[in-house]
Amino acid sequence: MKRIVQILLICILPSPLLSQDLNSRVVINADGVELSDKTIFTEMQVAIKEFVDNTKWTNEVFGPEERIKVNIFITITEMPSLNNFRAKTQITTARPVYGASYESLLFNYLDEEWLFSYAPSQPLVFSENRYDNELTSLLAFFCFVVIGLDFDSFGNLSGKPYYQRAQNVLINAQPVGNPGWQSFGSPKSRFWIQENLTNQVFEPFRTSIYQYHRNGLDIMVEQPDQARQNIANSLTLIQGVVKQVPLSSLINFYLDGKRSEIIDIYQEGQPEVKKQAHDILIEIDPTKTDEYQKIIKGS
Repeated sequence: MKRIVQILLICILPSPLLSQDLNSRVVINADGVELSDKTIFTEMQVAIKEFVDNTKWTNEVFGPEERIKVNIFITITEMPSLNNFRAKTQITTARPVYGASYESLLFNYLDEEWLFSYAPSQPLVFSENRYDNELTSLLAFFCFVVIGLDFDSFGNLSGKPYYQRAQNVLINAQPVGNPGWQSFGSPKSRFWIQENLTNQVFEPFRTSIYQYHRNGLDIMVEQPDQARQNIANSLTLIQGVVKQVPLSSLINFYLDGKRSEIIDIYQEGQPEVKKQAHDILIEIDPTKTDEYQKIIKGS
């Protein structure tokens, strides 16, 4: 609940104290790389965690238990030359649910286009006003996206400043020409994630994130029927966006992360609300129709 107060007090706090915004778990898997001494990957893992956790990404003051959790799983696929790496990276973040010990997955994204350099003992330097290096640009981009999604889930459209900052990182990185930053290439690239998050057409989707979490999950313990209705209404907002942009990777990633949770939510509830949710889901996520049948039939 304190995150809600933080959002309301953004303009009141004149100069926030230095505090950590993110609490990361970083794992680097380099099993596929033939290298006799792999201590560089241990150093890299520690350096990335320190960079993510110790950088001040927002103007907010978070208590230790309030820091936004983010998991960064980096699989090194190739080392083309000394200190240069190709990798696939999974970024996930989850949000606490009010009144429960449960955390709800907000973002689960696999980026298959990491190409970066790292040397032992290399300081990780980042500036929002310029491109310093690929690794810190990649990390900063996803840190801003994760923070934006978290803020959207606590306050309607409150993540906008962080998506704009992710956009600045992207713009600064584009001239270098590394993959993932451009509009061409994979429709699942970070370019299109950023484009969707800053596109006004997707504002109803972002509002649905708030409706789903703040007006749905956060009241589930005390008002389960109302919570399920509000969650169904949030799916209606996504339905409207899908009709305009049928093949959004952002929405597909979101639904991939939420599918099991939604099915569990509607194992109980009023039949008409369960049917409403079911009918929307098979329209916006048709390839998973069989799974959504569990809402009607039970599991």
